[in-house]
Amino acid sequence: KRGLAPTAANYRHFALTQRGLVVGFPLGQIAGPPCGRVDVLVRYRDLRPYLSRLGQTLIAGVRPSR
Repeated sequence: KRGLAPTAANYRHFALTQRGLVVGFPLGQIAGPPCGRVDVLVRYRDLRPYLSRLGQTLIAGVRPSR
């Protein structure tokens, strides 16, 4: 339950990708360790209404990886 609380520590592993914001959770944070690491993708189209100007600028600058 506390593994998803809205704290900076719980969401410190993230990446801005071409497809959206990916948030990673360490082993055991939101599920038992045998389940493995959990990564969640949130598409930018779903995030846009909640982004500040800085957030919009950051996602506009996402480029393909080489």
